[in-house]
Amino acid sequence: MRWLLARRLGAAVLVICLLAGAAAFMFEARRAEQAALETAEAAAAHFVSPAMQAMSPGESGHKHLRDLLDGSHFIGIRVFDQSGNWAYEVWDESSNRIATTTLPSRPTWPPMGESRRTWISVAQDGLIQVVLPLAGGDGRLVGYIEGFYRLAPEVLLHQREQIRNGVLMAAVSALATGVALYPLLLSMFGHATALSDRLMNANFSLVHALGKSIAKRDIDTDAHNYRVTLYAAALAEEMGVSPNEIPHLVIGAFLHDVGKIGIPDHILQKPGRLSAEEFEVMKTHTLMGLEIIAGIHWLEGAAEFLSERPCSILMRMWSTPSTGLLSHCMAR
Repeated sequence: MRWLLARRLGAAVLVICLLAGAAAFMFEARRAEQAALETAEAAAAHFVSPAMQAMSPGESGHKHLRDLLDGSHFIGIRVFDQSGNWAYEVWDESSNRIATTTLPSRPTWPPMGESRRTWISVAQDGLIQVVLPLAGGDGRLVGYIEGFYRLAPEVLLHQREQIRNGVLMAAVSALATGVALYPLLLSMFGHATALSDRLMNANFSLVHALGKSIAKRDIDTDAHNYRVTLYAAALAEEMGVSPNEIPHLVIGAFLHDVGKIGIPDHILQKPGRLSAEEFEVMKTHTLMGLEIIAGIHWLEGAAEFLSERPCSILMRMWSTPSTGLLSHCMAR
């Protein structure tokens, strides 16, 4: 029992660790992502006014973009007119290889007052693509600016540390909880097992008492009950009856004559052959048996075997009854 509980508790702790670790990973990744996106969006917002100047022809526009690129974590900036046509682009010298890779030539444009942020992976670099609409002095749309933001190494390191710490904390907490609960669960499990054993013994005692009650009135019925029970169990095993049905069959077979307790003595103990009227009375013992066990929930499965003789039920279960099978079971 100790090993069973330990294995189940260990499995539960492992599942909790996995779930908590996954939750911590998702939470920390989401928090780091949100922080990076907010930083990227804030940085991109500073490009609005100079980028508007870049929309005008001349080298000054390009210089403004270059200055803004050098002063931020952006590695590339692209400017589009209000129709979405490319106007200018500037890339960090160390990121020219990214500029030459396949990037979306026309990103999805956000409406005025909103932004679009997307995680992309280019040449093994994790980038955040930020797209902002550009408004003129009158508030009307004049173009769009697109920036590619690279997370700083220290940000990535902090993100990994936060995820690792979250996973470790969740694992340690789950393990400590499991260790603390083990003695309590072991005690409760043992107590529940003891109660279950006592309840099962009490149920068996009730079945035995019901079977013995009729034996006090008809001595032949006592041995008959045991014989029928043994034969029924042997037949059921040979016939491949479901293991879930056999306990009900055994109890029903043992109690199949319990209703005889309601049969008058002059009929039950008559030494000779019963008359037709007496036999009709004798047949009512099955209904009396059902009335006796009515209301006992755990005997409901045996009710079918009280309403019909166990051998008849077994033969009905067995699609092709075999005399050889019956003889084999009788020999057992």
